[in-house]
Amino acid sequence: MANVHGINILLNIFFGPIVNAAYAIGNQISYAVNSFAVNFFTAVKPGLIKSYASKDTKKMFSILELSSKFSFFLLFIMILPLCLEIDLVLKIWLGKVGVYMEEFSILMLLYILILNMNNPITTIIQAAGKVKLYHSIIDSFTLLSIPLIIVAIKLGIESWKVFFINIFIFVIAHIIRMQLLEYVTGYSKKVYFKKVLLPIGKLVIFSISICLALKLLPLYGMFSGWKVHIKSV
Repeated sequence: MANVHGINILLNIFFGPIVNAAYAIGNQISYAVNSFAVNFFTAVKPGLIKSYASKDTKKMFSILELSSKFSFFLLFIMILPLCLEIDLVLKIWLGKVGVYMEEFSILMLLYILILNMNNPITTIIQAAGKVKLYHSIIDSFTLLSIPLIIVAIKLGIESWKVFFINIFIFVIAHIIRMQLLEYVTGYSKKVYFKKVLLPIGKLVIFSISICLALKLLPLYGMFSGWKVHIKSV
């Protein structure tokens, strides 16, 4: 999480306290949502370690696949409505919504969604005793976001858009984790894509399609009117 603290410092230096406050709000929301996934994985983690220690790779890979999908689904169920109605959530919570609070909140939630997918992979690699190898590669790579963000800021990027760089870096980092998992355990990246990433992708596409369809229905228009009433209170 060193890069997150680094981004916080950069935002404070280059954009000042208003942007930093917006980032802090997004951080608080993502932290609250992330706690659910952390609690879930705390219950799953011993099973991964035990199955690796007993050399039961079939069970270990099964837990990897199920926990990766379920933790994503658990977060996605909470994050999707939050992202769609973040303006309403912030209005109810804070009363007055500051500049860039919505943007930072959404991007921080997406970041947490991606970040949590690494937990099962990280646990297996650590159980294999490859902690130094793992962190030397992953931590070094994810810290690349800091110099990239500095360059982007110097080129005039808007404050909230710097987090797209962080998200992109962590997507690539997850691909590297998949490669490390295959190197350490022999678990194929193709199998991971088929059994984990593909079902997740289908869920995301289906859910977003449903949300877009609902926006076209009269019922959604009635609900939107109710939201406007709440905002005006």
